[in-house]
Amino acid sequence: MRILLLAITLASFAAIAQPNTEVYLFDISEDENERLINKRNVSENDDYDSQPYFLAKDVLLYAGTVNGNTEIVQYGRGTKKVFNAPTAGGEYSPQAIPGGRSISAVRLDTTGLQRLYEYKPRKDESNVIVPEAVVAYYVWADETTIVAADIVDDELHLVIHNIATGESDDLEISVGRSFHKIPDSDLISFVDKSEPQWKVKSIHPQTKEIKTIITLPPDIEDICWLPNGTLLIAVKNSIWGLSKNDKWKPYHSFLHEDLQRISRIAASPDGSQLAVVSEMSAAATVQKQVDAYNANDLEAFVATFSENVVVRNFPSDTMYVGREDLRDSYKKWFVPNDSDKVEVRTRITKGNVVIDEELFTSKKKSGRQAAIYEVSNGEITSVTFVADRKINFDPIAPVENLLTAYNKGNAARVMQYFSDDIQFFSYPDRPVMLSKEVIYKSYEGMFKELPDLTSIIEQRIVIGNLVIDKEKLSGDGSTWYGLAIHVLTDGKISKVLFAE
Repeated sequence: MRILLLAITLASFAAIAQPNTEVYLFDISEDENERLINKRNVSENDDYDSQPYFLAKDVLLYAGTVNGNTEIVQYGRGTKKVFNAPTAGGEYSPQAIPGGRSISAVRLDTTGLQRLYEYKPRKDESNVIVPEAVVAYYVWADETTIVAADIVDDELHLVIHNIATGESDDLEISVGRSFHKIPDSDLISFVDKSEPQWKVKSIHPQTKEIKTIITLPPDIEDICWLPNGTLLIAVKNSIWGLSKNDKWKPYHSFLHEDLQRISRIAASPDGSQLAVVSEMSAAATVQKQVDAYNANDLEAFVATFSENVVVRNFPSDTMYVGREDLRDSYKKWFVPNDSDKVEVRTRITKGNVVIDEELFTSKKKSGRQAAIYEVSNGEITSVTFVADRKINFDPIAPVENLLTAYNKGNAARVMQYFSDDIQFFSYPDRPVMLSKEVIYKSYEGMFKELPDLTSIIEQRIVIGNLVIDKEKLSGDGSTWYGLAIHVLTDGKISKVLFAE
């Protein structure tokens, strides 16, 4: 809506539920208003694809799913091939080994053994690089030195391996998965997770000297360096850059549905391209569920939901929890020659939240409803149904009047369209602001900070006493999207739920 909401540890690769991700390639533009251009989906695969690494401009390695197994995939100028002969295990984190044509990758064998291996192009042979270490993430500092996150007692420790001498130095520092060479230096950057506020730090592989570079925003750990020394981080649907005064500022924001949950990022050696990994769009997951329902395929329908899916009636009336209970509940709708259908009239997507306005028809009844889905790792984790019902007032007028006042920057007028007990929540139920006084002060401060702030409604669903808006907001040279569920009572807005 019209307000700014300010706001692994790894046991083994097999223990992690791998999301459905894609690898995208962009050219880096000199235009500060559109840094990343010429989007290409490199992987185009309905499964896990991640951990990109540039061999050269237009040439990428990444860990990709091929015939059900995770392989080292090489992409070059529009074509893909598996780098090495397939193995029984899965390969991850591919990188070039300095000084030759071989690459390294972490392999998780079917026996559970996890080691760092050397692979040669299209050859069957592979050699263990660090025999006793359970390497999870790493970077080559030079031809004989690896700076890594090793699994030690079920934690990730910062470890330096010298493959020439066979020595390994466990520095006993809790770290994340992002390791990179810092341009024009002998230093390696890593993410220190020893304290609640994670930090990007540098280490000299020989002297072991460690220095703090910058504190990261909460829960952010995926970074990369441009050759010019700019540090980039991935934040939801945006790339942020570190300015010269050590402040994070927007570098590029993605409006595409399929680039709303970014994780890994990597820059080409010449700084002309950026590889970006993002989860499959939440809308695609929801559509798979709709298609399975309309195809009368119960198992395909149930498979789109997470094991512990929560099913509710709006706003928070939980009907049941779990995939098995969902299957039992829906069995009666999946019968031979059944004609039940759902037609999606309007679909609104913001991040991991998808809201469908649906027309449903069956032998028993037909009607209109809204369904609010939350999606994570390619599965629906919750669905909340909103029934259509008659009300004795116009729900649209107060929201439209609020929009007019908002676009004039008039906080006092905005408050006229809220009830006295107005409350703001982050969907579904995390309190944000719970009093009219606090909300008023927030609007006042926001309009003062962003005097050119405006909102345009791009999509709207009106059902019962709910007005659900997806808005395009702009201010201070930036553009972003918001999604708000307005709940109206007696002609006033009594609650607003924001999808972050």
